[in-house]
Amino acid sequence: MVAYRVGRPGWKLVARAGCSLKTKVAVMYDKEAQVYVATCEDFLPYLGIATEAETPEELKEKLSGLFAEALEEAFKKKETNTVIPSFDLVTLQ
Repeated sequence: MVAYRVGRPGWKLVARAGCSLKTKVAVMYDKEAQVYVATCEDFLPYLGIATEAETPEELKEKLSGLFAEALEEAFKKKETNTVIPSFDLVTLQ
């Protein structure tokens, strides 16, 4: 499946054509709080995504909902595009 990167020139046109979108998500584990934290800045400069969860599965579920909300905000209407995240593990020092 070919997916177009959110934030690249023309991504909204590609999304309107019904293509899948991909995005980069930075994930870290906060040992002190015992949660996984995910951030994604691809969805427009003013509309970043950040969330946390106790398990990676719960984190992916939350991100799915947040991606849908971000697309709705970007297009001002409900969209049905699939957003495929690529995860980068960020380690805390």
